[in-house]
Amino acid sequence: MHHALLLVILCSLWINTDNIHPEQHKIEQPAAQPFILPHSYNENLNVKTGYGPKTGKWFLSDKGGQIGFSISGGYKKAGSDVSVKLAAPIHDRNIRFRLSKLDKSFKPISILDEKIDSMVSATSPDYSNRLPQDQNALYLLSAEVLGITNEVEDTLLSVVYAPILEIKSAMSLDKKQYSKLDTVRLNISNYGPSVLMFGKPYKIQKYNQSEWENAPIQRAFTLEGIGLEPGKTYEQKVTINDLEPGKYRILKEVSIMDIHDIKETLTAEFEVISPEHSRE
Repeated sequence: MHHALLLVILCSLWINTDNIHPEQHKIEQPAAQPFILPHSYNENLNVKTGYGPKTGKWFLSDKGGQIGFSISGGYKKAGSDVSVKLAAPIHDRNIRFRLSKLDKSFKPISILDEKIDSMVSATSPDYSNRLPQDQNALYLLSAEVLGITNEVEDTLLSVVYAPILEIKSAMSLDKKQYSKLDTVRLNISNYGPSVLMFGKPYKIQKYNQSEWENAPIQRAFTLEGIGLEPGKTYEQKVTINDLEPGKYRILKEVSIMDIHDIKETLTAEFEVISPEHSRE
């Protein structure tokens, strides 16, 4: 999903242990029909929402245009700020900004806020607002360039989704015992209701008498974001050829897609035994 950049990350990589979830054996079922924001959520929005098309007369696009912009979109935490910013004023034109609520088929339900930026403004027009506190809610940000007779000359649209801020996930391993010659296969299961996001990095700790301590090992990871939809499972291979016999656990941090302060650390325990014992 993202370009991979090889980076050596020490196993002392910090992982938040405030919300550690140990390996679970109970089988949970994903929430019924959870809403998933499609990767192409901003495609053909004018058709889905009933707004005018992006014409290329003003806003930069593959159709032309001359005005650059930034606009919020994708996953946002309920109650967070969203904005539309234009790189330059559009002289002799009014800009109509709106924040609207959509149903799950992208049809407008209501206009929550509207602002019209006057054509006499000498500064670059922009719009900002705060999303309602509702979770599992879909919104539309829009900017429309209005002509002399208030006809819409160009349209800028983007969808924002405020997901349910709940993580139901578990991590399991394919075995309980391994020799250091084995490869561990870990599985992360997402039971919903939200899409999860995590990377390749993990942490390994060794149980030392009465407490867990970071294992003195190094790992190299590719930096990439992995999205896991409700009802799906992700598998990752873990090498343990530098681990001595003992009791260990793997820790891996997951968060809600693009909302990094809602996160949990999953754990799964295993034992490394000597190759001689593994052949018995």
